[in-house]
Amino acid sequence: MIFFTKLTSFLIIIFFLASITLERALGFSMTSIKGLSLKNISFYSIFLFWFFNGAIFKKPFFEKNNINFYIIFFTVYCFFLMLFTHYFGTPTSSSIKSAIIQFKSTMDYLLLFILIFNIIDDVIQVKFLFFSLIIFFLFLNIITILGSFGYVSFSKVVLNESLGRTSGAFGESNQYAAYISLFLPFCISIAINHKSLIYKSFLIFVSFIGFFCLFLTGSRGGVLAVFVGLFFLLFIFQKNLNILIIIKLLIFTFLTIILLISSYFLLPENSQLGIERNFISRANEEDISDYSSGRIEIWEKGLSLFFNNPIFGTGWQTFSKKVGVSSHNEYIHYLTTTGIIGFFLFISIFIKLFQSVIKYRLIDYNNIEFYNGYLSGFLAFLVAIFFVNMHTPYYFFAAFSSLIIKLGVISIKNSSNYQYA
Repeated sequence: MIFFTKLTSFLIIIFFLASITLERALGFSMTSIKGLSLKNISFYSIFLFWFFNGAIFKKPFFEKNNINFYIIFFTVYCFFLMLFTHYFGTPTSSSIKSAIIQFKSTMDYLLLFILIFNIIDDVIQVKFLFFSLIIFFLFLNIITILGSFGYVSFSKVVLNESLGRTSGAFGESNQYAAYISLFLPFCISIAINHKSLIYKSFLIFVSFIGFFCLFLTGSRGGVLAVFVGLFFLLFIFQKNLNILIIIKLLIFTFLTIILLISSYFLLPENSQLGIERNFISRANEEDISDYSSGRIEIWEKGLSLFFNNPIFGTGWQTFSKKVGVSSHNEYIHYLTTTGIIGFFLFISIFIKLFQSVIKYRLIDYNNIEFYNGYLSGFLAFLVAIFFVNMHTPYYFFAAFSSLIIKLGVISIKNSSNYQYA
């Protein structure tokens, strides 16, 4: 029975990730009935498994960690803000039912974090799911390449011929670059530390494909995010230097340079010219406002609205209605629309994630490559969402974060010289 429940929990998480891939990347639609999507069915499957696992097998519904409180508090706060906005502010939906459905869709990824954390039981499950996330990462990058160059037609993948920029498998280049920034440092970290030559070679190949797709998106924010993540990974390696670490540092540096150069020069000529134009020529020819593609002016308008409504903000999801465009910045979006309270809760989730993983890597040295890779990708992701509003990548971020926290909690339980606080 234990084996069956563990296998079931693993499969329904894979089912959810597959449903996201099918709907958001391949354009699959199971039915025209609103709300009855493959993603929702898979999400409810996880929820039902979580509920029956607790009700029948007496497993705790909420196993303790340092993040759940902030997720629940943030979700509840935003829910009541959504209700207040709909009835007394600037409603973003025609009916309260539509508003609740949109709210659920926006907050699904946070609930997903809690559910995955509470249905996974051991390290083997966690590591198999880490590998699954890498497989999905490779698959989505292959979809991006095949769709961009016209080998296979995907509705979400579009290549801008003049700039050589792809929209990526999620249909938006900056979001897809943010997704790449989350997993690319993770792949490199495991490749350097893993003992299996076959697995190392596989991860190097996955990393190469990741760099290629990153450049193909032409996303400046995404490229900056990846370099921040890789720099942090390099910084982590430098702690407690010894001859083995020095060798790994040299391998890491050499490997990264080779992957960067080879992936760039394999791009088609118009993509190379697009990168040169987007990254270098525009910096020399345009002022900072134009170079930011108008983001600075948008951010200024958002901050102005925040200063006029500092406590509770302008109302749930009202940024585009108030400003006329989306914020292109998750931090300013929540600061403007949910006020200082919502912004503090939103940021607290990331702070607690970072603090928890830092603590776990000091205890569980046997899995340090997972913690190092996650932290590097995590920081890269935080940089990426400074330049874009995030949707689909949040699901992968939630699954990834939930698994790394679960790995740490299990390691603490197994530690004989550490008591969980």
